[in-house]
Amino acid sequence: MADQLPFSAARAAPDSDLTGRNKIANAKHNILAYRIGSDKFKIIEGFDSDGEKRGAEPVMHLLRVLDLTNVAVVVTRWYGGIFLRSDRYKCIRTAAQHALIAGGFIKE
Repeated sequence: MADQLPFSAARAAPDSDLTGRNKIANAKHNILAYRIGSDKFKIIEGFDSDGEKRGAEPVMHLLRVLDLTNVAVVVTRWYGGIFLRSDRYKCIRTAAQHALIAGGFIKE
């Protein structure tokens, strides 16, 4: 699921729009990365791994490499019965990339 939201609404989105879905309601990690600003001003960026060790780093790296601003990405992860080990970072990055495509921030 992806959507373009005003940034003020982006932080509230995981708590309001998504928690009605069973898997997401039981998710343990809502990984957030954001970059705000323009070329004329300092870019403000931040991330929160929500307990997923280094989980937001691949998402933040993606936003920086693509030089995206005025965007926030939330990737929600829950345990589905398979240990992903280090592959989880690839899955997190891929989910973020799909969200950016679906939201119209980048092309496929």
